[in-house]
Amino acid sequence: MTFAVGAPVVLALGVVTALHAGDFRDPRTLWMDTLAKNPESWMAHNNLGVLLKEDGNADGAITHYLKSLRLNPDFPEAHTNLGGALAGKGLFDEAVGRSGPEQPARGRGGAGPGEASQAIMRRVP
Repeated sequence: MTFAVGAPVVLALGVVTALHAGDFRDPRTLWMDTLAKNPESWMAHNNLGVLLKEDGNADGAITHYLKSLRLNPDFPEAHTNLGGALAGKGLFDEAVGRSGPEQPARGRGGAGPGEASQAIMRRVP
């Protein structure tokens, strides 16, 4: 009797899992799905920004880093990532103070500690 009741439940859960698994097929899909369900996710905005920067879409990355910081102004990784993206676009004045040893990067794809500052220094004659 237990099997007769449990099997349909397991089957139903398996179907739900299979339908939801597409949300996790790649990081971009995961973060976009997260933002569709929770637009206030500062971490998802930052992580999507990292992916956009990796794809060469600095403007899109900057938009998401700024949204992340609006939601969580004390998130050092977003400050570092924003500084790196701004410096990469040649916006050195805006990048100053966004990246440095006091705000180390902990994620992938973002500017490392001082990376924006180093880019700025290379541009100074």
